[in-house]
Amino acid sequence: MYQIQTWRYWLVGIVVAVAVLLALPNFFGEELAIQLAREDRVAMDATAQQRVLGILETQKVPTTSAYIEEDRLLLRFASADEQIRARDAINEAAQGDYIVALTSVPRTPGIVRAVGLKPMSLGLDLRGGVYFMYQ
Repeated sequence: MYQIQTWRYWLVGIVVAVAVLLALPNFFGEELAIQLAREDRVAMDATAQQRVLGILETQKVPTTSAYIEEDRLLLRFASADEQIRARDAINEAAQGDYIVALTSVPRTPGIVRAVGLKPMSLGLDLRGGVYFMYQ
């Protein structure tokens, strides 16, 4: 009878554990969001974040979370209706101050993002193409 050495079992177990860890961000899905950048291309800061959150509070638009990532402010929403209402409220209250982009962001927990793990990016052909909305 053929016997497999013990270190090979451990090697397979470690490879499977690392693969599951690297694939973990893909299991959380995506969430609707708005990405804000300042019109003058200056990095967003805490005061700009508080101003935007104040605008949304006065219009009674709830956000799931808000944080600054790569000099941009990301606002997460539970539904598409809230996302559109937030975009309209920001455009009306702060005309010309911010560039507003509707987007979707991964729901990856903060601790997984802190480690540096990101979900796999799918190409446009796998996502269903590109949709443009002109105003």
